[in-house]
Amino acid sequence: MRLKHINQVVLVQIIRRLLHCSGYQLLFFKVIAIIIIWVVALIPTWLFIFVWWLASPVGFWQVTVIVALGLFLGGGLQIAAGILAGSITVQVLTDDS
Repeated sequence: MRLKHINQVVLVQIIRRLLHCSGYQLLFFKVIAIIIIWVVALIPTWLFIFVWWLASPVGFWQVTVIVALGLFLGGGLQIAAGILAGSITVQVLTDDS
């Protein structure tokens, strides 16, 4: 067997076990999935906070420029990621599995 096929078989077995687990395990899996989804969705915000910390703006114009660049470069992406993460969260929470 090729390594890729073995990995796919193992992944399918793990997914089947997760789908047939008890209620508490499924709830734990859902909570972990939601946390991971939101951490990934908030990457533009984490990058903005990191740039803010790295630049440590002092004056009015420095703060204005960094906020404007943050909104221009990461604002749309953050809104799209937030909408996508919110819809995935609702889908995970309303799933009856």
